[in-house]
Amino acid sequence: MIRAQGVRYVGRAAIAALHHEVEYADPLFPQWFRCIDQVNNWGGPNVDNEYLSAAVDPSHAYHVHADLSRSAGLLLQSIRGIWHLPEGFAVLDDWSIDDFKLNDDGTLDLYLGGPERSDVNWFPLHPEAERLWVRQYGTAWDEHRVGGFSITRIDDGPLTPAVLTNEKIAEQVDNAAEWLAGAVRHWPSSLLNRAHPLPVNSLPKPFVSSQGSAQISYAFTRLDLEGPQGLAIELDEPDARYWSFQLYSFPWWESLDARNGLTSLNHDQLVADPDGRVRVVVSVEDPGCATGSTAAPRRGPC
Repeated sequence: MIRAQGVRYVGRAAIAALHHEVEYADPLFPQWFRCIDQVNNWGGPNVDNEYLSAAVDPSHAYHVHADLSRSAGLLLQSIRGIWHLPEGFAVLDDWSIDDFKLNDDGTLDLYLGGPERSDVNWFPLHPEAERLWVRQYGTAWDEHRVGGFSITRIDDGPLTPAVLTNEKIAEQVDNAAEWLAGAVRHWPSSLLNRAHPLPVNSLPKPFVSSQGSAQISYAFTRLDLEGPQGLAIELDEPDARYWSFQLYSFPWWESLDARNGLTSLNHDQLVADPDGRVRVVVSVEDPGCATGSTAAPRRGPC
């Protein structure tokens, strides 16, 4: 099973590499694309997020429009490089929905780069920014809707993309090969190094990662369950806008199939017990837990 998942993982990563480095790599004519989802699945994604990415160049100015009227919130970052090529990667700008003033209809108009403006949502782009990265949250799955995003370069510049040359496509394919090799090396290794030193079936104190967002805390454990065993997690309800439990494949660091099974639970899907404590059971079989349970493989990260 692990080998079959690995073959699929490499294929998915190859598609993601071509999207990042070939199809959606022009900052003069940027387009948002779904850089992670249930099919294009890499990097330990959150199933309550829609992930979008667009290429940018800090010497230019951009207008971003989005409908957030039915969204549960978002984080927007500018980044340099990509997570699995850590020697060049950095999170540069880190904004949340609280940093923006929405229009009366719940839409967002955001201006990035170019001359400073005081009449609109405007922020400078970091001088090393290469991409914008969006995590848009939807936690009540039957209620929340992710909003359509658009991005337009608004400064003087070419009106049509440059004609593709042999040299350009060769450069882009080389970049995609590096992206792919980094993904295949980094994510399984990262998961092994992160999970194995931890005591099994035990959650450590959450931490903030410099490679994530300053507004996100993470905690990881390694499931190792035998037969009918389950892992019971009990906690005080967190004082946070969003929190959840997520299951992942081992060692590929993919989210599990949330479309066809119960593989995650977030704060909108969980119910605290009368004593105010939240209890979640992770097990292969449904334990009949009233507050929340997830159907898990016997081994893997959570």
